[in-house]
Amino acid sequence: MRRIDTLMGGVVAFLMVVSSPAGAGQDWVKNTFTTGADGKALSLPFSFVYNGKNSQTLLAGWSHSRSQAAEQHGEYDIYGWQDPESTLLVECRVRTFAESPAVDWVLYFRNTGGENTKIIEDILTLDGSNLPGAVKPRGNPMLRYSNGDRYFSYDYNTPTYMWGETRASFMKHDQELHGGMKCRFASKGSFRYMPFFNVKYPEGGWVVAVGWSGNWAAEFEHTGEDLLAVRVGMGIKTRFYLKPGEEVRGPSVVVLPWTGKDMMDGHNQFRKLVIDHYVPRQKSQPTLPPLAGVAMVQVIRQAAAEGRIWEAWWDDYNEKIEYDTIPKYGEMGFEAIWMDAWWFPQPWQQNLGNWYPRPDAFAGGIKPIADLAHQHGMDYLLWMIPMSVNGGTQWAKEYPQYIHGGGEGRGGIWKLGEPEAREKLTDLICGFIQEW
Repeated sequence: MRRIDTLMGGVVAFLMVVSSPAGAGQDWVKNTFTTGADGKALSLPFSFVYNGKNSQTLLAGWSHSRSQAAEQHGEYDIYGWQDPESTLLVECRVRTFAESPAVDWVLYFRNTGGENTKIIEDILTLDGSNLPGAVKPRGNPMLRYSNGDRYFSYDYNTPTYMWGETRASFMKHDQELHGGMKCRFASKGSFRYMPFFNVKYPEGGWVVAVGWSGNWAAEFEHTGEDLLAVRVGMGIKTRFYLKPGEEVRGPSVVVLPWTGKDMMDGHNQFRKLVIDHYVPRQKSQPTLPPLAGVAMVQVIRQAAAEGRIWEAWWDDYNEKIEYDTIPKYGEMGFEAIWMDAWWFPQPWQQNLGNWYPRPDAFAGGIKPIADLAHQHGMDYLLWMIPMSVNGGTQWAKEYPQYIHGGGEGRGGIWKLGEPEAREKLTDLICGFIQEW
């Protein structure tokens, strides 16, 4: 509950509300994804461009299939379209819920043949006005959205302790959409905006949620005809082809239709959906994130008190800070010690790939700090971004064959799609865990 109550802004209050019929999601999926007798697909809620042609036109002529599968979160339907002239297979994996009208879907693109596909671009997981549920758009809807966790201003006059306008983080906003008005949001994860939106009409509305930890974008447009068009996709332009055997997916989307008079009705129904079906569980109970303490905060506070703003505070951070702070955090009841991005060579943004402790500040290494945290009853968490490798770093020089664009010390992104590269990265991370 400590996390869920920030998803849509406002205070958590589970109320008895009138919701859309639970079967509305299943009915919408059946009517939307089933092909007609003439072989043409109905108005699909997603779109993409393949070989220069729009998917709504293309998919009507592709072979169509339906199957079912299951995972740890439940069963889902797989709707597939195979291009008869190439090797591209497009799958939309759709999940509905017995007690909720929500619908969850995500697109997959797979090359099933021996040649490269044509160009795939402009992928939108949600595109159009055909939303599930029986809510009738009437008048001007109210759109509610929330700031992200780092509502960054880039104002270098901002004091350190207000860095990133943290006072504005997670704050909600309401925007009335007038005829022809368009609102667009773009973020990476929950950096600038939270990926959760609520659209309210007089009789109810929709909660729209985006599942994607990378760059995403969401657009809401009032067409001027009491219709709402919603578009959700990646925040950067998608344009690529797939080699034989390759598969990629796009962002997932959850659309929850709700009925009621108050925006909080939709919020509560969405929170219940998240808790029941998305929050990880341990022993049948929702898993709560640990209360983590960061010793580096002491350095930032001291720098702020001395008026040192936007400076290299890492010069003041070392193992002594950790040794002095960890016992106190243990007494205060913290559940974990979190060492952030200052433990390896600095500036950290330029040293991703130099994954070893700073010799000037952590001569004793990482293990004594982790051991001390364990001695005081806390778990130990070490921050790193193993997928990103800066040029000139240790990993860029030692493992170029596993890096996209690697070679001659160039950096790039780790090839997580290749089994050998993925196994190597797993071994490296496991080695750190065992050693430290």
